[in-house]
Amino acid sequence: MFQGEMTKVEEMKKMKQQRRTVIGILLAASLAQGLIYPTMAYGLDAEVPDPITDSSVTYHDDGSVRVQNAPDDANEANRTDGSADDAADGDILGEESTPTPAPASPDANTGADEGTQDALTEDSTDRSAAQAPVQQESGQNEDTHNETAGVRPPSEDYTGRITYQGAVYYFEQGQMVKDAEVYESGNWYMYDADGRMVTNREIPVRVSTGRTKLVRYDADGKMHKGVYTENGKRYFYDKVTGGRVSGVWRMLNEDGQGTRWVYYSTADGTMQFGEQYLNYDREHTGWYYFDTRTGKMAHGVIWVNSSGGKWVYYDRYDGRMRYGEQYLNYDREHTGWYYFDTRTGKMAHGVIWVNSSGGKWVYYHIKNGKMQYGQQYLNYDREHTGWYYFDTCTGKMAHGFTSLPASGKDAAKTVYYHAQSGKMQYGGHLINNRPYYFDKNTGRKYSGTEVVNTLVRTARNYCHSNLNASNALVSAGGIFCPKGPCMSFVWCVYHYSGMDVFLANGTSAAGRPSGYPDDYYNWYARNGRLTRTPRVGDIAFFYFSSGAGWATNASHAALVVGVNGSKVTVIDAAFYNIAERVASNSGGTYPLPKAYGHPDFQ
Repeated sequence: MFQGEMTKVEEMKKMKQQRRTVIGILLAASLAQGLIYPTMAYGLDAEVPDPITDSSVTYHDDGSVRVQNAPDDANEANRTDGSADDAADGDILGEESTPTPAPASPDANTGADEGTQDALTEDSTDRSAAQAPVQQESGQNEDTHNETAGVRPPSEDYTGRITYQGAVYYFEQGQMVKDAEVYESGNWYMYDADGRMVTNREIPVRVSTGRTKLVRYDADGKMHKGVYTENGKRYFYDKVTGGRVSGVWRMLNEDGQGTRWVYYSTADGTMQFGEQYLNYDREHTGWYYFDTRTGKMAHGVIWVNSSGGKWVYYDRYDGRMRYGEQYLNYDREHTGWYYFDTRTGKMAHGVIWVNSSGGKWVYYHIKNGKMQYGQQYLNYDREHTGWYYFDTCTGKMAHGFTSLPASGKDAAKTVYYHAQSGKMQYGGHLINNRPYYFDKNTGRKYSGTEVVNTLVRTARNYCHSNLNASNALVSAGGIFCPKGPCMSFVWCVYHYSGMDVFLANGTSAAGRPSGYPDDYYNWYARNGRLTRTPRVGDIAFFYFSSGAGWATNASHAALVVGVNGSKVTVIDAAFYNIAERVASNSGGTYPLPKAYGHPDFQ
């Protein structure tokens, strides 16, 4: 071999060794930064081009690299969400981020506000005056052949850039690079089908998997990475692949402290704000809310303006709007059961029906919406004003008789909550055809003794008074008896003591109060409540044969106020006054009554 040939071979070996040294340095930097081969840095299962044998990757002595057809292993982070730009949920958008899926269930290990150590501050660019994002179109350069024909490299084996008529071109071994990306000095550049460097544009780039990503190149031709703002709209280009992202991502907060989940539209890649309905995969289908300034995904109970304004709940883990019964426990103010409308998500307030526990009425606080328990005084509309009781365990509204334990100054008591409305009842009530009386202030049920004592006390208060019992009865719509006021007086005692419900269960044979003793005698007879044994509180029915042809069974009535052996003390209206009189078969104002009507005093 000639000496010249030996020198040439030695030079070629030297150049090859230099090239391998550059390749080694470049590969080491690429693996560390995840820039050229991010899949290798991530340890993902991807096909990586061989730096020596793969013809799609070309290395040059000046340190540049050309990637024909932009293989995704060279600039793609293997992200998928089904969109055209190859973005996926869950990455912390930072220079050294590693893909992590957005949490979709309470078992997820990250929350919306959790910080991460590898999240870096966003690099942002504002191009409000720049050209709007467009896709590259073939044939967009006029008279391309004539323009590129004048571009000549300085030598046949020249590798590097050439600027010609304001456009930048790149040559490799004397050949113009077209429709390919070139890696130079730590940045990616794109040269279009005409060989021109792409600048100030967003273009689709097809990767080796057959998918397409949208990439933006800045004014100097560098692939843009990070935040990009244009005309008030905000985009984000992946810090590794440069692909425009879409879907739900985790973003470093603007102050660098902690992270937040944000949403970039799957349609145009712009950051979205306010209420948003997502439906781009199974895990992201439903309503979400993103802060109107920062885009931060909402978690917890917040106020939204839709549907006239409402409080709604976005799940504390995945941020999706929740419906129906929900148990919240994410802070002191929001711990307990709540209910959110099954269609609109609106928080319930007041008394509503829920289907749990076999169905029940419950009460959600009129202000904070939390389920309430125990005794509750409601006053939020005409139908819901009064005392109610809700089970201390289930929150179920009480109906019917309920025993309440002592509380503070209030002694234990039995009360009655209306069978339909659940509201505490007061005064006299006929329940299951039996009369009861409940204190007008506390709702406490009176015992039979308390009812009798009240009647006797009222009757004695009218003794020797000028009460016109007949007029009082007629004024209340009763039937006037011209034979005397005796039955009218008995009615007045029950009526003015509030115990009307105990007199013939609040009715009479005539369907309204009556001044005739016969009407009440017959009612007690029909209902099996006539007796020969007197008790205090009973109605004494007399039958005086003389002049009583107008009566069938009873011509006189009085209230029994005392029983002493064979003597019965009554109070009645007779002889033009109201007084206590004794009935006895052995001396007294009257003989013993014919029978006694016994009210159901429990």
